[in-house]
Amino acid sequence: MEPSCGSWPASIAAALLAAVVIVRLLFPRAWSLLGTRSGTGREARLPAGSLGLPLLGETPAFIFAAYSPRPESFVEKRSVLYGKVFKSHLWGSPAAVSTDPEVSRAVLQADASAFVPWYPRSLMELMGESSILVLGGGLQRRVHGLAGAFFKSPQLKAKVTADMQRRVGRAMDAWWKSGGGAPTWKSSVFVEKQKLHAAQTRSEEQRLAL
Repeated sequence: MEPSCGSWPASIAAALLAAVVIVRLLFPRAWSLLGTRSGTGREARLPAGSLGLPLLGETPAFIFAAYSPRPESFVEKRSVLYGKVFKSHLWGSPAAVSTDPEVSRAVLQADASAFVPWYPRSLMELMGESSILVLGGGLQRRVHGLAGAFFKSPQLKAKVTADMQRRVGRAMDAWWKSGGGAPTWKSSVFVEKQKLHAAQTRSEEQRLAL
């Protein structure tokens, strides 16, 4: 008698569970490999946390929380259990998640050789290869310095915010009248990004001239 189609999900789930149990019994050290240093056998100084399911890690829990009414619940729950910095396994790779401002600041201000920015491919395609978020090394420090100098100028900040307020007001009016709004706010953001890029270019030219 052939099994019905409805029994296949249960059979697959049972097979996966059996595979996990067998792996745990036959290879008890396999689950701790990511927590040891290769060739030394000593425990690496990793934060507390959980690597979740084999292969999948904690990615399903992260996605489930992201689509729930409280997307921050994934981080909040683990922060309570393990602290402000905890280990996890997301998008196919082990990861250390930080909710501590001091740790995040140290990472962002560290030398480019210590930490290299990495984003999922979909996000890279959205931001573009020349985005300020994915730059590294000396170019990253140079661009960040130009952007920081631009935003520290009270005159430029006042002008940009005034322009943004005007354009956002127009976008809201257009959105209210048309019932759409997406093309309008994208146009507004694009114009402001053009102004920011032009101001950075002028600042760099003036610095080189000196």
